[in-house]
Amino acid sequence: PCIHSHVLLDHCVMAVLQATRYSLALYLLAAVAGVLVSVSTAQLCDPSPCHALSECNVTASNTTVCGPCPDGYVGDGRLNGTGCADIDECATNPCDEVAECFNTPGSYTCGPCPSYYYGEGDKDCVRMPQVETDDGNLRLRVDNSKRIVFDLDDPRETISVRGIRNLIQANKDAVNELRSSRVEPLEGKLDSLQTATYNGLEARTQAHEALSTAVETLESENTAAHESLEGRTNDLSTMQQSLTQTVTGLSDELDGVLVELGDKLPVDAHDTAIAGLLAQLAGLSQRLGGVTTQTAELETRSTSLEVAVTTLVNANVGQLQSQLTSTQAELNSLSSSHSQLSTLTENLAAVLRPGTETTPSKSCTHLKTQSIAFGQDFVEGKTYYIELSPGGTVVPVTCHTDGGELWTRIQNSAGSSEKQCTGIETSMGCVSSYTYGGGNSPSAMIPFVDSAKKCRQFVRFKCSGSLMFRDGSAQYIGWFDRSGSQRNYWGGSGGQDYTCACYHGSGCAGGYKCNCDLNDTGNWRVDEGYLENKDHLPMSTFRSGDTGDSGEASLFFLGPLDCTF
Repeated sequence: PCIHSHVLLDHCVMAVLQATRYSLALYLLAAVAGVLVSVSTAQLCDPSPCHALSECNVTASNTTVCGPCPDGYVGDGRLNGTGCADIDECATNPCDEVAECFNTPGSYTCGPCPSYYYGEGDKDCVRMPQVETDDGNLRLRVDNSKRIVFDLDDPRETISVRGIRNLIQANKDAVNELRSSRVEPLEGKLDSLQTATYNGLEARTQAHEALSTAVETLESENTAAHESLEGRTNDLSTMQQSLTQTVTGLSDELDGVLVELGDKLPVDAHDTAIAGLLAQLAGLSQRLGGVTTQTAELETRSTSLEVAVTTLVNANVGQLQSQLTSTQAELNSLSSSHSQLSTLTENLAAVLRPGTETTPSKSCTHLKTQSIAFGQDFVEGKTYYIELSPGGTVVPVTCHTDGGELWTRIQNSAGSSEKQCTGIETSMGCVSSYTYGGGNSPSAMIPFVDSAKKCRQFVRFKCSGSLMFRDGSAQYIGWFDRSGSQRNYWGGSGGQDYTCACYHGSGCAGGYKCNCDLNDTGNWRVDEGYLENKDHLPMSTFRSGDTGDSGEASLFFLGPLDCTF
């Protein structure tokens, strides 16, 4: 406009400068507003309301949204929600059935296939072929390189042919000695007891059958006697009724004769007739008396016969019942002997099955030696039984090879589960106590541990803002040994107080002596390793705390007690 107008040139220049100044001010104002908006957006995710494994995002409406948890974790990603919890893949048994599964943060690993198997733990573990000698005392197997090796404590040991022969002969001698000292005496007792039991049962069975026959015969005779007595009684009753009817008829006849005589005879003749009739009546009375006497005698004899029969029957039945009771007692005794015979048979069979509840061993090393001597399979991972001390408590164990050594494993009461602690800020306020081998106290394990060459127990502490030691200045955890004494070192530290495995390795988070001592809420950190001081094992109690604030939590896992001999 200045070019086409008639205003002065300096006025045009001033107008242009004025417009430029206004535009620059507007541009600067927009830039400052943009910076303020960016600063406000960044502040919404600092600190992040999301789990360390979930990304914090800001929406157009200035609200925060937590991204999904990564693979191997589950939850909504928010600290005040379900967070991102590790999925225990081992719960679905992803490994081979004979391999051990180990859960790791966000994933899992499969242990190697056990002895007598080849392959990978996450794939098929194929059992190695077994070769057995003719005498059944020595077992060979084929390893992954197809070489034949001997199944001894150290499979890498080289043995000469002479050594093999000596080993076979030693096993033969051991088996023969065991057979002559334990098996053959038991077999002799077994045969004797079996013969005596069978003979006694046969004799008592025959006696019982004879008594049963006698009882049946006596019952039949008793029935016949009662029937005969009843018949004679009926006959007597019939005779008595017949006599009564005869007397009655004679009496009626006499009355009729008297009436007739009274009408026909003179008085003298009447008296004479009466006298004759009286004489006849006297005779009849004597006859009736005789019949009555005979009837009484018959009744007396019948009663005596009935009493005699009853007495005889009762006496015989009582005697038979006594004999039956005695026979039953003897049969019960023989049954008890038969039960003892069965128990003896089971004990004899148990002698040839080492590692059972009836014949426990001392350790997996002892079990393996016994199995080889008896020509039996020794299977790692199978449940066997050992004595914690000679003649002491029997507990179940499993056997595992690690680092070329055979370990005897006793499970604790928690198994494979983790102890979660939340909402407890107090130092050592979260408590977990443990038993071993089916409910035995940690102190009951002392004879077993003391007799071992070495022992170990795996521990793992996962934390999100939960302190451990901080050099003892802020101690929130502690574990207690088999005697109840507090210990302040962690697995993998070599026994140095207030330290963890990372301090003795590649270094811990934040330069501390344990990863969890960084105490950063929202980041799950782990301190783990083996406790290896045999005099302190096994662990009896674990205590933790510092989980009372938002986002703070901890998980503790205690592994089984492993010892090698």
